[in-house]
Amino acid sequence: MVCGKIKMNKLFFGAFLIFAMISFVSAVDCPLGIVNDSYPGDCGKYIDSNKDKICDLSQEANVLTPSENLVLPKSDVSVKDVDYYFIPIILVVSLLYFLTFYLVKTKKISLMVHRKIWNFALLISFIILAILSVLLVLRIQYNISVLNEWRNFMLFWHVELGIIFCVISLFHILWHLAYYKNLLKN
Repeated sequence: MVCGKIKMNKLFFGAFLIFAMISFVSAVDCPLGIVNDSYPGDCGKYIDSNKDKICDLSQEANVLTPSENLVLPKSDVSVKDVDYYFIPIILVVSLLYFLTFYLVKTKKISLMVHRKIWNFALLISFIILAILSVLLVLRIQYNISVLNEWRNFMLFWHVELGIIFCVISLFHILWHLAYYKNLLKN
């Protein structure tokens, strides 16, 4: 039984690596078919290694010399003037978590209710994050004009919910730490 699980984990990991490599290798041209896409670009794959403020993937002569690399250069141009609330979100979610944990310790709510609250928050944040991810991919891949109009809104909430999801996931992992330790021992 355990041997079968290990083989399945290796199979999923191998499939993930193959998918990641195919995705990376196939991304050599502009996914939207745009020519000379200027900064900040109409998709999330904007690369400007020669600092000409035109996406390298959308330039007609899209051939990289061996001296060029695909590392994003430091640029004088800021990415976007968007303020993400990284620290406040971490603090608020953590405060809310510890508030419900305090309510468990003072016997105002049960441990089961505490876990249901946070499992539900994890589920909702994941569902919304997944929907936004699919919409952003559809916007990039198929250049859907309605989604292009909502790009900044979707991207902002995708990042914000990603932060919330990560914080709640950390608490979730800590709940199940004994399970993961046993899994690694086997």
